[in-house]
Amino acid sequence: MSAARLAGAVLAGSLVLTGCGGGEETGASSGSGTVKFDQFCTIDGLAPSPRHSTIVIDTAAIRAASPEQFRTSNPELFKLVMGVANPTVALESGASAARERVTILAASSRGGTLTPVFSGCIPGVSAAELAARSRSGSDSAADRYFGSDLPAQVTKHQEAFTRQLLLVLAKLGDSAEPTAAAADGQAPLVRLLRPLGSSQPTGGTVQRLFIFSDLAPTLEGVPLDVTEARKKGFADAGRAALRLGLADAYLIGTRGALQDAEQQYLDAFMLGSQARLGHAGGYSTNSLAPPPSSVVTYRGSLVLDATSFPLELRVATTSGGDLVNSWVTYTSSHGQRSTPIAGRFDCAAPADCTLQSDRAGGLGQLWGTRPGPEPELLPEGPLGGLRFLDARETAGGLKGRVHDPAIGLGRPGGGLTIEARRVKT
Repeated sequence: MSAARLAGAVLAGSLVLTGCGGGEETGASSGSGTVKFDQFCTIDGLAPSPRHSTIVIDTAAIRAASPEQFRTSNPELFKLVMGVANPTVALESGASAARERVTILAASSRGGTLTPVFSGCIPGVSAAELAARSRSGSDSAADRYFGSDLPAQVTKHQEAFTRQLLLVLAKLGDSAEPTAAAADGQAPLVRLLRPLGSSQPTGGTVQRLFIFSDLAPTLEGVPLDVTEARKKGFADAGRAALRLGLADAYLIGTRGALQDAEQQYLDAFMLGSQARLGHAGGYSTNSLAPPPSSVVTYRGSLVLDATSFPLELRVATTSGGDLVNSWVTYTSSHGQRSTPIAGRFDCAAPADCTLQSDRAGGLGQLWGTRPGPEPELLPEGPLGGLRFLDARETAGGLKGRVHDPAIGLGRPGGGLTIEARRVKT
């Protein structure tokens, strides 16, 4: 049976699938109007995923369709949701991690509202985790918990999880509404994002944000000059005053490829809204950053000459030590500033770690407006535009500096000093 026909069948049987607590749909419920599948959020002996993905679907970008025709009428939306949340697809491609929570929100850019329609943790266990559980002898406990072997239960719940997703997508076909134009000086994208509030990740987690919307109304009036487009992006972000929780953001549009100036506008706008733009355009697995395997937080001070500023470093790394969704945040006379950091975090032991930013540069220069390889001093930007961060953690804490040989800031050759300690989250 095709996915579209299955969605129609699921919709027809929705009372059976979501109204009971047993059978194949164990863990799925919809008592609050939100389909929930929390069965694999917490499993004995397995660490929860440190990343939470949220998919915001602009109902004005949905084409009304019957359940059987939803996929063909909304191909980009279907590809996004199934690519990120379908367990067999997402885990095999690396788009999502085992047990990563995925939340789907139906958003009205006309009314400025968000309605949760789905939330669940992707059923999955890696081959390495299964091997480790087998070696430790903990599989017998898992068998008692699940009532049978763990791999069989993973397969069973992945199928149920996918059916719930198809049900949700089928119902979204009834949610389509007319496209909203800019109103009250706010672009539709701003009105989609504002209800998300200023929530920050908690408990050692990071956020990934997907926005499905027609980007054309938001991009009206964006200058064709890259420098002017970036300036407008930062200015619009300042007026919107959004706080997106230091998320990795992906803007999935219904139109074709964007012009360079449009990409640069969106990059600046998202940075100014405390998010890092990973991609804008059609959905592609290749555009996604890999999931983190661990998140470490340091708190301390950033010192410029004799002045000290409160500092927080969020260091999220892949299993190979690459930084993903990592940020430097500090508070100065310009208020709170946050900027992403890419690079490496390598540990020989818990208190023997080296943090080094990408040597291609970034950090403060991400906030530049003019194209070209030469760095620019950004007096009011994060870290003054400095590009490099190097730090070492020992038993005495994390010590290092932010510096740049091409920018005179701080003591000559020294830049800014970092002193911080790892904190429990």
